[in-house]
Amino acid sequence: MNWFSAIKKTRLFRKENDPLSGSILVLFTIIPIVMITRLSVPPLQDFPLHVAQAYILFHYHATPFFQQHFSVLLFPFPYLMEDFILLPCLFFGYEFAGKVLLGVSIALLAFGVWFLMRTFNPQRMYLCLFCIPLFFNKLFFKGNINAVLGIGFFLIALAVLKRIYDGQNNKKSVCLLGALAVALYFTHLVAFFVFAGATIPTLIFFFRKRVRLNVLYALAPSVVLWAALGLLKPIEFINKVDGDMSRLDALRLVFDPATWHGKIAEIPGRLVNFSPNEWNILLPLVFLWAFLLAAGFFQISKKRFEFTVLGALFLLYIFSPREIPPIIRLHERILFSLLFFSIACLGIPEKFRGNAIVSLREEKFFVLAFCIITALRFNLDIGRSFKSIEPILVAQRNLLKNLPPSKMLMPLTIENPYFGQIGVLKDMWVYYVTERQGLVPEGFDVQFGLVRFREEHPSIYFNKPVPDISQNTPLDSQTFYVDTFRGRKKVTFDMLRHYDCLLVFGDSPELSSNITRAGFKLHERANILSTYEKIAF
Repeated sequence: MNWFSAIKKTRLFRKENDPLSGSILVLFTIIPIVMITRLSVPPLQDFPLHVAQAYILFHYHATPFFQQHFSVLLFPFPYLMEDFILLPCLFFGYEFAGKVLLGVSIALLAFGVWFLMRTFNPQRMYLCLFCIPLFFNKLFFKGNINAVLGIGFFLIALAVLKRIYDGQNNKKSVCLLGALAVALYFTHLVAFFVFAGATIPTLIFFFRKRVRLNVLYALAPSVVLWAALGLLKPIEFINKVDGDMSRLDALRLVFDPATWHGKIAEIPGRLVNFSPNEWNILLPLVFLWAFLLAAGFFQISKKRFEFTVLGALFLLYIFSPREIPPIIRLHERILFSLLFFSIACLGIPEKFRGNAIVSLREEKFFVLAFCIITALRFNLDIGRSFKSIEPILVAQRNLLKNLPPSKMLMPLTIENPYFGQIGVLKDMWVYYVTERQGLVPEGFDVQFGLVRFREEHPSIYFNKPVPDISQNTPLDSQTFYVDTFRGRKKVTFDMLRHYDCLLVFGDSPELSSNITRAGFKLHERANILSTYEKIAF
């Protein structure tokens, strides 16, 4: 007996009671959470936005500056789950609250995959480990924590629905499903949309009439919330699309066959956002995932519920528009729901046409070894990359700390540092909101929260300068160009004068000269970062 056979026959590789897989999942869930707690500034793009919004809401009545520039709308909007988690934690500081939120998002995703596997494929609990290298994905580094939370709630809700389908139609299951549907509403619009799109076919065709009614009762509270939202129309993004894209053009994206091939080809790319070396780490994992899914296809096709949900998710991904409006990238959210749900459908049949293929112990040994090695390499690569960019983020944050409090700040980013494929400095500006209680109109969008700007503020990023400048307007002594990472924009001295402070990322003597002419003086410089303040406040 060789060592391979000896290991496979140990108690750890039995299919009954699988403590090994659960222990490894817990361990590799803790590792990234610990890594996050040790960072001064997590290198995420949109995450600080929500921290700043929660901070404004928490300190609103005690801060005249916030009362002057913001208003609070008390309405049960979607996208509030982050605020629900952040607000009670703000008693211990916004840094603590932010790291708790990131930890909860990872832990909920891990639990969602584990609970889904426990419901759909309990004999192969070790397949949960596929989610470990996928913790740090496109959504996470984009800072879309509501989307990550939405996937966790989606997986749990799908598992509860399956238990009801299997006959556990008790009040506890129905109430839990209702609570999860409400959680999906408050977490992310797309998460709720994907849950509805993936479960409606099974609800119509496979559920008994009495069970179907119980499920509808469970969904009623969330339906009421959506109805109230639609009737009152309190948020503009429902009817908005990008200014450069008509509604018809946006809908054409849904039916454009060219996007089908692109969406299938981009599946590995959605996972590869971190560093160029990530292809070497994650691509083999994607191929293993695809192989196990294909190998178990005929086994899955015999299970009506699983096969229908998997097919519905795949169709939602293929036919979902890429951007409508651009801030809601439907296909990204649906893809990760599809990836994590397909984990529960993986596995090679033990026999094919009466012939033995592979035993559960052999498959378990291979998957455990592959996922552990991949996760270790990936976490090591992430740790190194974190350390490489942290000094830049800390330097920028220190510059913001030294600016005068309760002032208006404009960022001029003429270079675009990336963290893998994710721009990381765009929303670091909002630390000025939390540490100096100032305002950065271009730093974040409060469209999806309970706080709103009281008035439009000047911006060079959203083509709403003050005063309005046509791109055809000739340059004069009061106008100059700024080459930002979003394209070439015109800036006027009048526009700059609406602000008290400027933060410039990038080095340009011409820009410094123009800023000085506009009435600002250099406050502090750190490498290619510099801050300016108005000479006379």
